[in-house]
Amino acid sequence: MVSEFIKLTIEETEGQFNVILDVQDWSQVTMAQMDSGITILFHMCQSNFGQDLRPSAVYLAHPKPTCQQAYNDYFQCPVFFEQPVNKLCLPAEVVDTPLLNSLGNINLITDKTLLDYLDSMYEENTTSRVRQAISRLLPYEVSIEKVSQLLHLTPRTLHRHLQAENTSFKTILDDLRFWLSKEYLQKNQYSITEIAFQLGFSDSSAFSRAF
Repeated sequence: MVSEFIKLTIEETEGQFNVILDVQDWSQVTMAQMDSGITILFHMCQSNFGQDLRPSAVYLAHPKPTCQQAYNDYFQCPVFFEQPVNKLCLPAEVVDTPLLNSLGNINLITDKTLLDYLDSMYEENTTSRVRQAISRLLPYEVSIEKVSQLLHLTPRTLHRHLQAENTSFKTILDDLRFWLSKEYLQKNQYSITEIAFQLGFSDSSAFSRAF
């Protein structure tokens, strides 16, 4: 169980590995929370396998939104709405791929912390899409070029969209890193080096200067 309202199950079929989030009580779960949950699962898998990972498909139980194409662009695979359960489908061959890093404990806290952040800041606009894209890239290199590629935009077009929403790529990245760093530091369970890595900084001194 992910919570008392969401049941997580894993299903393996021929050629495919499915992670299923089955909502037990929709009165307690919002569309934003469900989208964030699937996003975090995808982020976890990409962190382990690498940025080249592409799902086979994504199934979502909530109604089709007006920005349906943004979902296809984000996951870079077919996304189906109004489905019986929420499901992330991955090619079976990625299941046995060794982990790229061994920071297991801090990756566990990242899932919950990022989920809280993305849920609290969810909106159907470019700013929210950039936050989601950054969450996919962390803890690896984050740049406007990489985020633009994920969103199928040019950096100039992305800059223009964000400017229209009175923000910038740097502001969004700095705000996300600052929020996460405060959460990690308050828990007092991880070293500065571990936190710096998780937030995509080259070393602890770069993190300290930024903070």
